[in-house]
Amino acid sequence: MTTFSVAAASGMAMMARMETLIPSERIAGRVVELAGQIERDHHGKPVMVVGVLTGCLVFLADLARRLDPPLPPHLVH
Repeated sequence: MTTFSVAAASGMAMMARMETLIPSERIAGRVVELAGQIERDHHGKPVMVVGVLTGCLVFLADLARRLDPPLPPHLVH
């Protein structure tokens, strides 16, 4: 379980507990698998990596770095 501080509306800090649903190692492994699948499916073809929600930026950047060659991610706001 991970603990972190968040600011309450009153300006005072409070402690909140968050449960890890998917371990970071599992996510990192899946990113490698997805990058490999994209490379196999689109070998030699241009690929554009686009994220729709700004919350996807970290995942999208990790995926784009795993592609060969690494691609810059694009975001739709």
